[in-house]
Amino acid sequence: MQFANNLEGTSKGIEGWGSLRLTPGWRITGGFVFQRVKVNVKPGQLDFGGIAALGNDPEQSAQVRSWWDVAAGWEFDAGVRYMGKLPNPAVPAYTVVDARLGWRPVRDLELSLVVQNALDKEHAEWGAPNNRAAFDRSVMLRAIFRL
Repeated sequence: MQFANNLEGTSKGIEGWGSLRLTPGWRITGGFVFQRVKVNVKPGQLDFGGIAALGNDPEQSAQVRSWWDVAAGWEFDAGVRYMGKLPNPAVPAYTVVDARLGWRPVRDLELSLVVQNALDKEHAEWGAPNNRAAFDRSVMLRAIFRL
């Protein structure tokens, strides 16, 4: 028995990523992707549902993240992520902001306040409108103890 997806395609674009250490305790990273993905069924073949999944990529995305050691035992991290719209099924573009304020009172214990999806009450990342999962804003208090 032989399995094949019977698809072929091309992708063209540009991608860039970088990291910058502004001070010994502050680092910023970021990147972007601009792409065109074209997928089609090979001549004479049948598509058994793979073309929608393989060709459903955003044409652009970007993110910037910052890690900052504020003071002894204190950290602040934040990030912004943008994802362009998806074509099929259509999902709108979205921007997400996440942040974390962490405190290490002792070496093996971290206490932190985390906010995810700070800009929107919720946003969708994939799926058809009738059963699309939405990611809600969340605020968490977190404790991590390392043995």
